[in-house]
Amino acid sequence: MRLRRSARKTQRRSERQIAARQRTPNRTDTPRHPRQRQVQTAIRRIGKTRWSHALFLTLLQELHIDEELAEFVGDLATLTRSDYPRAIAIALILRHCWRSDDLADLMHRLAR
Repeated sequence: MRLRRSARKTQRRSERQIAARQRTPNRTDTPRHPRQRQVQTAIRRIGKTRWSHALFLTLLQELHIDEELAEFVGDLATLTRSDYPRAIAIALILRHCWRSDDLADLMHRLAR
């Protein structure tokens, strides 16, 4: 809410500073979530991550389909970075194929 100029003058400086802090969150504030500090540290450590075989395999492990995926794309250890997009799309299909409506929604999203 914007105050009229005359109303701003009557507001004490400390009140204005408190109001400004409430409008713009400060990154040095105490984390609200107990794990927020750990998450922020982990994000700083990864820096500017690029595609790597380790990242690719970790993603597949998180999707819980790495063995089934190997049936469609071959040995995961021999895939090149250029193969990753297709392999990830197949992994998502395998993950969502249990319900036809879920699979149809995924295919719609992948087609964009």
